[in-house]
Amino acid sequence: MLRRACGRVGSAVGAARQVAQVHAGERRGSAGGDRSGRARSGRLPACLRLSRVLRPITLYSSAHSRARAQCARSPPPISSHPCTAFIPRGCLGRGGRVRNSELGRTGAVRPLWSEADSLRERIAEADSLYGFFSFDTALSQRASHGHLRTNPAARAALIRLCAATRTRGAVLSARKVETMQRRLRLHRLAYVGVHGTDVQAYGLRMVTEPDLELAEKAVQKLRRACSRLPILQAPGIAVEDRTWSLVLHLRHAEPQARVAAAEEFGKLVAAEELELRHTDDSLEALPPGAAMWRAVLGLLAGMRGALPVYVGAGEANEEAFEILNRRSAITVHVGPPPRTGTNARWLVADTGEVIRLIHWLADARRRT
Repeated sequence: MLRRACGRVGSAVGAARQVAQVHAGERRGSAGGDRSGRARSGRLPACLRLSRVLRPITLYSSAHSRARAQCARSPPPISSHPCTAFIPRGCLGRGGRVRNSELGRTGAVRPLWSEADSLRERIAEADSLYGFFSFDTALSQRASHGHLRTNPAARAALIRLCAATRTRGAVLSARKVETMQRRLRLHRLAYVGVHGTDVQAYGLRMVTEPDLELAEKAVQKLRRACSRLPILQAPGIAVEDRTWSLVLHLRHAEPQARVAAAEEFGKLVAAEELELRHTDDSLEALPPGAAMWRAVLGLLAGMRGALPVYVGAGEANEEAFEILNRRSAITVHVGPPPRTGTNARWLVADTGEVIRLIHWLADARRRT
């Protein structure tokens, strides 16, 4: 056991050093990124996740260079639509590809409103419907000062949706349920917080939360360890305790402090055998087994036969997209899809269109 722990810590240190080297190259103005494929949606151990912190720019390997040269000699056929062009495996597209993971399809993610008529018929004919909306990426947007601002029209739209025939709604977030309840003030919604460890809903559901008592103890132990490290008290760095997860915020820190803090935080997370997630400007320690998609399946178990509609963006939501696509769900990405692709089948432009989408769902269900 001691040898295994030493191996995890050593891997975390090596990964963090790689982050520091890549970040230094980015500061000097190095360009290019590995756009050859989409990262898998599953979570990795903490020591391996550090290499993805701060959106590192990865240099192309020699294999990619050879692939680029091969594509230059025999370019792929030109398509009238940029998202439907076929790119040979191993060749790098100029702008990255947006792919769809639905079996049997070769097309890319499509604008939802271009297929609104066929989707409306499907929604209206469904025996029941369960709508899932990411609080962080579908119902809120980041203000200029850095905090999330909930769309003021979200509450009224969700009220209409939940009042429709055999229709339920849920909001999901990395934040605690009480934060979402304070913002939305709706009792008919299901709330999924802290990546599926905090669930509050009415009606039947399958319990999918990990052992919350063990998770809370591990997180509190990690928090105490973080409080003893001076690097985690540096200006611009903040540690947020969400009871069942611990978040290291790096948005306002200096670049060197960000790298050093990420390295030390990763070692502490590995020592507690927690899982490490990353977002654009933060790291989050989670108990093993915590996942948004697990909570979604638990809610769907209480409403069998319901058509799932999932709207969001980001890594945690990509996992849900992939799982729900196997259940013929309507999966919708909010905003421009990432260069590495998305598992969602449709997209809308922004949170404003999400509000329009919710009203559109409510109208379709009310006509049944």
